[in-house]
Amino acid sequence: MNKRNHRAEICFFFLICLGTFYIYGKDKKTIPEWVLNYQLSYPESEYIAQKGIGKKSDIAKNEAVANLSYYFETTVNARRESNYKSIQTSENQKYKNTTVQETIRDTSLTSSVTLQSVEFTEPYYNKKDKNWHCVAYIKRKNAWTKFEPELRVSKDNFMNYYKKANAETEVFYVIQNLNSALNNGWDFLDKYTYAQFLSEELTSQNYKEDMSVFSSLSSLIQSKKELCPLFIECSNDYGNQLYSCLSEILRNNGFIITKNKSNCLYYINGNVSFDAFNDDELFVYNPSIMISINKNFKSLYTYSYESGTVKAYTKKVAEQKSIDSICKILQNNFSDEFNATVSGNNIRR
Repeated sequence: MNKRNHRAEICFFFLICLGTFYIYGKDKKTIPEWVLNYQLSYPESEYIAQKGIGKKSDIAKNEAVANLSYYFETTVNARRESNYKSIQTSENQKYKNTTVQETIRDTSLTSSVTLQSVEFTEPYYNKKDKNWHCVAYIKRKNAWTKFEPELRVSKDNFMNYYKKANAETEVFYVIQNLNSALNNGWDFLDKYTYAQFLSEELTSQNYKEDMSVFSSLSSLIQSKKELCPLFIECSNDYGNQLYSCLSEILRNNGFIITKNKSNCLYYINGNVSFDAFNDDELFVYNPSIMISINKNFKSLYTYSYESGTVKAYTKKVAEQKSIDSICKILQNNFSDEFNATVSGNNIRR
C-alpha cells in the first residue's frame, strides 16, 4: 500500500512538472520573436527599425515612431556632416557647418516619403514586463525607390550647369556655370546622403559617378581661375588705393593678378569719375565708379556705383576722401556683387 502511494506521489509530481513546463513553454512560444529581439526579426541590411514600449498600445506605437524619427535625424546628420567634410572646398568657398536642426529641416523635405514607407508590428502586451511593445520599421529598398525621383531631379539640376560649363568656350562663363553647378550640388549632396542612408548599395550603383563630379567641382573651379590671369588698370586712382582694393577682392575670389598686360586673359578697367565743382571755398565731389571686365574689346561684366557727396577745403583732400569712399563701396558692395556674378547667381551675357 505504501509503495502504491509512493508511486502515485511520484507520478503526480511528474505530472505537475510536465504541466508547468508545458504552460511555461507555451507562453514563451507565443511571444513574438521581435518582442525579445527586434533586430533579429528586422535585420539592418534590409530594414530600418526601432522599438517602442509603453503602458498602452498607442503609447508604444508613438514611441516606436519617435525613436525611428530620432534615429533618422541623428544618423543622417552624421553621414551628411561626414560627406560635407569630404568635399574639397576652394579658398573662397565657405564650409557649410551642419547642425541637428539643419538636418531636421532638410529631412523634413522627405518626411512624406518616409511616413508613407513606415510599417508597424501589431502591438503586443508582454505579461512578463507588463508593457505593450511595438516596432516601427521601413523596408530600405521600398523607401529608396519612393525617394529616388527627388534625388534624380536634384542631380539633374546641378548636372545641367556642369554640362553647360563643358559646352562653353569662354573661361569666365565656364567658371560661372561650374559655380552654379556647385551651388545646386549642395542640395544633391543632402539628398544623396539621405538616399545613401536608405540604401548605400542602390545609391552607389546609380549615383556614384554624379557624386564624383560634384566632389571635384571646387578644385575644378580653382584650376579654371588659374587659367585666366587678370590685368587691372585704374584711372583717377589716388595713391594706388583703387588698384589695391580691386586686387584684394579678385584674389579673395581665387583669381591671379598679373602686372604684365600681354599675359592676361581678361583686362579689368576701373574708372573713377569725380563730377567736381566749387561751392564758395569748398571742393564738392560726387564720385562714382565704373568697372568692366573685357576680352578682345568685348565687355563680359560691368559694375557701376555712385558714392555720396564729398566736400573739402582742398582738392587733394577731396580726391582722397572720394577714393576712400569708393574703396568702401567696393569692399561692401562690389565684393558681394562680383561674388554673386562669379558664383553664377548674376550671370550676364
